[in-house]
Amino acid sequence: MPELGVCALQSMMVDPVVAADGRTYERSAMEAWLQQHHVSPVTGHHLLHTRLVPNVAARAALSNCHLEI
Repeated sequence: MPELGVCALQSMMVDPVVAADGRTYERSAMEAWLQQHHVSPVTGHHLLHTRLVPNVAARAALSNCHLEI
């Protein structure tokens, strides 16, 4: 299981989003990935769409972690 706040494409998340594969990524890293790929960076499966949805729950959890540091 990935560590909270760590993106498969980048070390730490600031603006977490959910991609079509249901996984959470850092927005800037996933946007860069999607410019050249149409598959999930984790599974390699084709993505049905390229919309990125803000992951509000992850953002709140990350915000709480930053407050504790």
